[in-house]
This record gives sequence, C-alpha cells and structure tokens, in this order.
Amino acid sequence: MNWEWQAISLALAVAALGCTGGTTRAVPPAKLPTLIRRPVSDLPKVGKYEPPLDGSRLEVAPPEGWIATNKGQTFLVGFKTKDRDLPRITVNAEDPPPGCSRDLTKENADSLVARFDDDLNKAKKMVKEYSLPVVLGDTWFIRHVRQVKGRSPCVVQSLQTIKNGRMYTVELIVEIDAEASEYKQSLRDQRDFGYAVAANMRLTVPGAKLAPPKGTAPSPAPSAGSKAAESKSGEPKTTKPSTGEAAPASKSAEIKAGDAKTAKPVTP
Repeated sequence: MNWEWQAISLALAVAALGCTGGTTRAVPPAKLPTLIRRPVSDLPKVGKYEPPLDGSRLEVAPPEGWIATNKGQTFLVGFKTKDRDLPRITVNAEDPPPGCSRDLTKENADSLVARFDDDLNKAKKMVKEYSLPVVLGDTWFIRHVRQVKGRSPCVVQSLQTIKNGRMYTVELIVEIDAEASEYKQSLRDQRDFGYAVAANMRLTVPGAKLAPPKGTAPSPAPSAGSKAAESKSGEPKTTKPSTGEAAPASKSAEIKAGDAKTAKPVTP
C-alpha cells in the first residue's frame, strides 16, 4: 500500500498548486443547508497529543489506536491505522489567503465559504461537496469534499479553520471501495475520525504556552511539612514519611459544543 499512498500524495501536492486536470465539479449550493454541529462527546476518542507544531501554536492528537507518520511535503503531521496506509489524516498550517480575517467565526463563515469555493473552481478541483461551515467541538471550520486520482480513486474530506492569523487544514484521505461516483459510503465509514482530530486541536498565539487539556489534574504542590529536615552534623539524615496522596490524573475532558447556534444541529 506504500506505493499507493505515494501516488496519492503526489496527486495532492499537484492539486495544491492548482494544476489538476480533472474538471468534473459539483454544483455549488444556492442556499446553505442547516448548520452541522458535532460535539466532541459525539466523536471518536483521540490518543496522546503530538509535540507542539507550527512554532508551538498547535497541538494535535490522532484518533485512538492510530499512529503518527513522518512529515510530508504538504503537511506537518499525518496519522494512519497501524496496518494500512489508507485511510490517512494529514494536518497542515499556513498563512490564510490575503485579506482574510485572523479568525474564522460565525460572523465571517459565509463570506469565507464563497471565497474558498472560488479558489476550488479556479484550481479546477474535482469537487464532490462544495464548502459549508461546520462546528466541531468549539471550533468553526469550512468543510469541502473532493476526489483525487492515485492508482485507485480516493476522496478527500477537507476541514479548514483560521485561528490567530494562521490557517489550519485537516484532511482525511479515503480510498473509494466502489465506483468513483459512489464515494459517500466509503467516506461515511471514516468521516468522524477526521472530525475528531479537528475538534480536538489545541490552538494558541505565538509565544503563549498551551494549557493542559481540560480535566487534567495539576501536580499537587509540596507542603512545607513534607520537606526533609536537614540533619545535624554527625547525625544521619531522616525524613518523615508523607501521608498525603497525589490526586490521580483524570482523562481529558470532552469539550462542549459552543453556545452560538445558527440553525438546528444535524448529523450528516
């Protein structure tokens, strides 16, 4: 499967330059449907966070049971299952397009949808589902789905957000098991893993330190009485045994969905 992933990676890299030859495109929606909103508690769990990326602005974790891959030409980190190259999730960071706001919000999501769709059309991407805003955990994203060509057809679910003047892209690449036109079931089987990585991303401004995930118990501060008394000259040093118990670290708390609502939530 490694050769297959390399072929797909090349196709994605060429697509990023706007040089794909495919021209089959879906019709952009004339009217935005009901907003998709998925809380973290509704998504697969994630594993251990990778070391900070993008100048310590970003921390990201793979779906539970997935493993990290080496950095690629078009992404900072990738994740895959232990026994297969596909499906695969990649995460990248870059400057947003000129003129974009420093943060993607409820107020500017619709205008960014139009801009991202225009970029997709100009690049002649093989778009299956045009851009729509979604809320994953507490974060707003713009989602689109496109097809890429490797040795076998694959579908890519792209999730993009802008935070602190940086644009972050989480892409799920899935091999289409049936006819290329019947991509939906193949994507649906893996879709929520991409959602989970995006929803659990931790973002901050340059120079700021990322706080521990919510629900993690801080290390207990040592009490004054727990310090070992310095022994007198010629006498052995002894310490009084501590009777206190360290608070066990709890699992990372699941982030609640944001309070802002623009439409009745649905599950795609």
